Amino acid sequence: MSDGYNDNNMMKRRTFLTGLGLGGLAFSGPSLARGDGHHPARTKQRHLPHGHEHAPAAPPSDAPALSTLSDTTRQQITQLVSIAPHKSRQERIMLISQFMKGTPYLAQPLIGSASTAEELILSWRGVNCMTFVEIILAASQSFNVEQFIHALIATRYSHHHVSFTERRHFLSDWLHGSPVLCRDLSPKFSYAQRVEKTLNLKLSSSNNPDNGHEKTQDRYVPGIPLKKRLITYLPTRPLLDDLQTGGVRKIVKTGDVIGIYSPLAGLDVFHIGLAIWHGRTLLFRNASSLPEHRYVVDTPLDHYLQERRGAIIYRPR
Repeated sequence: MSDGYNDNNMMKRRTFLTGLGLGGLAFSGPSLARGDGHHPARTKQRHLPHGHEHAPAAPPSDAPALSTLSDTTRQQITQLVSIAPHKSRQERIMLISQFMKGTPYLAQPLIGSASTAEELILSWRGVNCMTFVEIILAASQSFNVEQFIHALIATRYSHHHVSFTERRHFLSDWLHGSPVLCRDLSPKFSYAQRVEKTLNLKLSSSNNPDNGHEKTQDRYVPGIPLKKRLITYLPTRPLLDDLQTGGVRKIVKTGDVIGIYSPLAGLDVFHIGLAIWHGRTLLFRNASSLPEHRYVVDTPLDHYLQERRGAIIYRPR
């Protein structure tokens, strides 16, 4: 489905981004190690070329030195964080993400794995669903280059440590670690369901104890431990009914994070994006991997959920 709400503006924005040359910005150091960022099962990485309310403090020691940034890089980041500086964070999330509509989709924009050193990638030449939302959340609480780098590290990695093992590979990681990034709105809905999962455990015949074979620990993200989590999600049918009656609007606000629930035992969600209200329609602003898109686009949430199991909704802190 194409973005029927603002196609002309989106195409102008894609042309504008290309004209600016907003490419990948990569920083690395001896202590920096990986990030997949879209679907935990995808671990092979591709290198990219270099190119108020809660204002963050100074970046930690493993952030890249500001003196190493090129003038172009500074200008690119400054342009992003200068959008609507006097607006609320909620409004900034909406406007900054609007600015990024049309940014191309890239499945594997980050570098790092259990065996490859992590590199801090600051990129909006291409984004996947996770890096798109990470960049928006970081930029929406930043007003200069230094704050943005610190905020992105705090969003992408737990304990402000740029390493593969501290990377927030799962959406529910945003409710854990330090800092806690969001609060879960899903329990506010009367029809919310709770399920216990072992995240990162990939089910296969080899780890089925009933098939006579030795149980193994196949993982979506090698090198990352299994995580026992209680996941709260909203089943599709009552959520769609609630969207029709307007009940969702009483809880969900523009700028909230929407995760598309995965029924797989080892995953919490398989896709994420942002909630954007357009009149009475709740849009799902996301870095779409669908063949007809492959860029940041708005899709009515009720359309997107038609063949999905449900959703998870978080509010950025």
